[in-house]
Amino acid sequence: MVTATALVHRLHTEIETWRKDRRARREVRRQLSVYTSPADIEEFLATLEHHEGPGIAEMRSILIEQLIRRQRNRVPAPFPS
Repeated sequence: MVTATALVHRLHTEIETWRKDRRARREVRRQLSVYTSPADIEEFLATLEHHEGPGIAEMRSILIEQLIRRQRNRVPAPFPS
């Protein structure tokens, strides 16, 4: 049986791990925010194709999110009259 103290300690450790992961992701987002144009983002994504690992997967995910967000925020060309 798990004691209350052990449970509290385990929860505290899990929360701290979650917070560290969140801070790390925010830092990676901040660093990747310099890639602003779709061309820059796509070029960097092409560079990442030659690399593997969880950090690389995280970077790809963030860059793809940025690319999607930028494409959604584009103002469409007006319809011809």
